Amino acid sequence: MIYALPLLVTLFIPTAPPGEAPDAPDPDADTEARTEIIFLQAMSPARAMLLFDRVIRSGPHAVIVQGRGPNVIVARDCPAKLSRFRGLLAELDRPGEAGARIYVRPVQFVVASALAQTLEGMYDRAEPPRMVPDDRTGQLVVQTTPERYRALDKLIRKLDVPSRPAREPPGPPRPSPVTPFDGGTFPP
Repeated sequence: MIYALPLLVTLFIPTAPPGEAPDAPDPDADTEARTEIIFLQAMSPARAMLLFDRVIRSGPHAVIVQGRGPNVIVARDCPAKLSRFRGLLAELDRPGEAGARIYVRPVQFVVASALAQTLEGMYDRAEPPRMVPDDRTGQLVVQTTPERYRALDKLIRKLDVPSRPAREPPGPPRPSPVTPFDGGTFPP
């Protein structure tokens, strides 16, 4: 099977507040923001925008809007976040099962990529759901049907638990308390 990746066009659009030079660096930004036009294959723009809002958006420069075409979105953010978003789209923007949805599942106690690898290993013969771990935010993005997600969520709840403290290594045997007894009779 051959999957086409989303077509990507990068535009560098200098923007600045009124009265400032366009080349002035933004003191709030860690890097310069970049605008990208992304052409989607199978995912609706509304789903892609929701995915961006739930997983990527956090800074003042993060903006995503639907483009003029039916499968076009325009995203603006720092290059590192846009790269993460393109990675998510490369995994999730494929023709899939009928009724498949995208779920963003927080992971608390294990690393998201290790959990995804464990879960994918459990699907020997069956097609595993599409899972994209995001270790930076501690989330697992899953694309599957609601029925399969409910079963997967139960399994995640059993695997995503705090680790047990390590047992102490066995040491020398401890003396047992001796109870005195009188006249050859055992205490009750």
